[in-house]
This record gives sequence, C-alpha cells and structure tokens, in this order.
Amino acid sequence: MSAPIKIIFLVIVVVVISTGGFLVLHTAQPQKMSGDLQKETPEKQPEPQQTALLSEELQKNPKETPKQLPGQTKKPQESSKPISAPTRGLPDCPTPTATGCHQISEQRSFDPSGGKCVGTSAVMFGASPFRIDQIELVEPMGQMVGGHVTPIDHGYIFGKGTPDVLPDTFDIQSPAKGYVVSISRTQRGDFSDHAMTIEFSCTLFIQYSNMTSFSARIMAAAGGSVGPNETKNFRVPMEEGELVGRTGAYGIDLYVWDLNKTLTGFVNPASYKYQESKLHSSQFFDYAKEPLKTELLSKTIRQLEPRFGKIDYDIDGRLVGNWFQIGTGGYLGLNRGGEGYWTGHLSIVYDALDPLGIAVSIGNWPGGAAQFGVRGNTPDPKNIGADSGVIKYELLQQDWIDPKTGQRWDRRHFIPDAKYRPTDGVPNAVRGVLLLQMTGPRMLKMETFPGESADHVSGFTENARLYER
Repeated sequence: MSAPIKIIFLVIVVVVISTGGFLVLHTAQPQKMSGDLQKETPEKQPEPQQTALLSEELQKNPKETPKQLPGQTKKPQESSKPISAPTRGLPDCPTPTATGCHQISEQRSFDPSGGKCVGTSAVMFGASPFRIDQIELVEPMGQMVGGHVTPIDHGYIFGKGTPDVLPDTFDIQSPAKGYVVSISRTQRGDFSDHAMTIEFSCTLFIQYSNMTSFSARIMAAAGGSVGPNETKNFRVPMEEGELVGRTGAYGIDLYVWDLNKTLTGFVNPASYKYQESKLHSSQFFDYAKEPLKTELLSKTIRQLEPRFGKIDYDIDGRLVGNWFQIGTGGYLGLNRGGEGYWTGHLSIVYDALDPLGIAVSIGNWPGGAAQFGVRGNTPDPKNIGADSGVIKYELLQQDWIDPKTGQRWDRRHFIPDAKYRPTDGVPNAVRGVLLLQMTGPRMLKMETFPGESADHVSGFTENARLYER
C-alpha cells in the first residue's frame, strides 16, 4: 500500500473510532442536603410537607432517618423517569436544522399508555383522588426543596392526623372513568412507594405516587404481587370514584398531564428534552366538576391563581425562571438524571404557597442544594435584564406564618392563607449572598458567597459560573 493510501486509511479509522457509538458521560458527586434538609437515604429527597417537623426530629437524632414524617421518604425528583438517553454516537443537535448530529425529534414521544390509549374526548373529574372527608390540606406544584431545585411538577394531598397515622389509613380513588395503565413499587429505605398512572383519554393522564398499597383489583391484574423496584404495565378499566389504593402519613403526589397543552413559560423547551412530561403539567382544578372543585379549593393553601401552582416562570431576556450551568446538559444534568443531576440547576422564581415572595433555589450551594428567601423581597427578578448590571441578593432561611396569629405555620394543619416570611431581621439570619449579572438575553453569570453579607461582597471572583436557559 502506498504512503498516501496508508495515510487516508488511518484518517478514516480515526474518524470512525472517534464518532462510533460511544457516549462519554461526566459524573458529579452526590450532594448532601444542608441544614434541615439533610438526608440519610441517598435515593430520597425530603419534600415540602412537614419540613419543620423533620427539622425538629433531625436535631434530636441526626444520625437516623425519621420513619413516619411526611416528606422524608419522597423521591429525588419526578416519579416519571426521564426517557433514556439515546446511545447513538452523534451528539444531540443544538437546533432543528443542525446537521452531523442526532435530532431530538427522533426520541420517543411522551405517551404513558404505551401506544394503547383510547379516546380523545374531553374528560372532567367527578371524584376526589383523596376522599374529601379525609383531606387535611392540598399543596400546589411549584415548590422547591433539596434536590428539587427547579419548581416541582406535581401537587400534594395530605390526610387528617398526619403524620400520626398508619399506612393504608386513607382511600385513594380514580377521579373519572378510565384505565390504570401502569403501576410501580419503589423501595426507599423502609418505605415502599406505590405509584400508578391512570389514562382518561389519549391526551389526559394522572399519576399518583407515595401510596402504601394498591387495591385488590389492581393487585389481581398484576398477578398478585409487585416486587421492589418493579413496574408492571397493563390496562385495567376503572370507574369514577373506584378505589385504586391507599396511603398513609405521606399522602400522595398528584401529577396531571394534558398532552393537548404545552407550558409556554419555558424559554428553551429543548432543555427538558428527557422530561417531556414536565412540559404538559396541568392544573387539576381545571378538570374538576362542581362541587368537587369548590370542595378541594377550600382545602388548598395557595390563594392566588393558578391555585394548583405554577412551574414555568421563564421570561425571555429576564432573570426570572430556571437556569442551567453551561455544559451540564440542561435539566437532565451531568449525571443523566441520577443522583446529583440537579447540581447545575438554578431557579429564581416565586414561592409556590405565597407567590408574592421571591424564592431562590441553588443546586450547587456548598454542602448541597438549598432554597432561600430574599432579604427585602427585592429586586423582582422579572424586572432584571442585561441592562440591570450586577445584582446582589442577600439570602434568608425560608419560613411561613399564619397571618391570623403571626406565628410560624407548623405545616401540619390547613390554614387559608399562609404567608411567606423568610427570617429577615433575626440575628444571623443572612445565610449568604447570591451575585448575579445577565450578560445576554439567555446568559447569566452567577456566584455564591455562603456566610457573607452584601457589604462584604464587592464583585465576582474566579469562582463565578455561567448559566444558560
């Protein structure tokens, strides 16, 4: 073989090897939650309900995981798992017209029915997921806690007497006629998280998780058992109000997906390409008939619209909304949805329970992901743009009060209008400073200064990080 031919052959081999089917993934170290949100079980992240109670228990015995505290055995993020990353050798395309890359449109579309759905007619819910007489309170989607750095895409229903109730205390029902299309059981320490998806049409689905058991009819369809970390898919018809399972101290997580609706408050939907369900998160109350709608609203903490909460706050060219550290792969993160995927997440939005308050959620806060209020509750992130210069937020511990008593809300009992009151004015309340500067419509420079106050922070250092939508 002549020299030129050998060179061409070698080049071809190098090109084939360098582009052939290998997907190199970076990994981030698992992060521990800080302060009240520290966890013992790596698979789980505590969620909003009973945070104050959890804090008290951890202070008593920080080496043990409380076994009967709502929120302690919640999952790291959405129970709908991210669609598996493609194994092709080509990188994902940054735009629909790019070439020499893998187009996102080739990925599997979100369809909880597995292609077996029936009907497209509009459906309304006539039955409550939780029996009305058993409900203590309803909390909206959009909360942020621990590794849930961006607003959570499901709401919550908690029963009376929580947390001092046993498993299987509360009945869980199908809100309308439909099909149970999948069930799963995920073992999280001592807690066995039972979840299910119900189809009402080819475009409307709900998912329940945190249940403690399935109904006898569902178990029969599953062959009598569901093993730990097992998922089973089938089609079991359900009537409105029919018992589908039971739950205890952890209540239920309630997801609603309407495939006819796509949220418009995500500036770059491609950042959520492996969590398509999030883009279709919908308002449960919009599908509730009367008197069910009024009955559930009477037990709902959030008083401002939308009452079931909000997760999509992005405004193009403004600070408000979700941001992802450049190079971390958007929502999926460097760990491709695994432990610590949230490290590159940043969210500057509004409190889910009292949306008049600014809420900051930081995935790479030293010691683990953490959430804060803003001292003075200003400046409003929706008014901050590239021409605003450098912004300093002094960060405070989050807290809520009962406006009738002025006392801290215990998060166990329903109150009609919880107010967001981060610990401003309390000695040593400032937890640190967040320094921000929009350098373009969709570019953000960010740096954290834990333990510092605003007058001790003069500007960015070499530790600043860059974020994008």
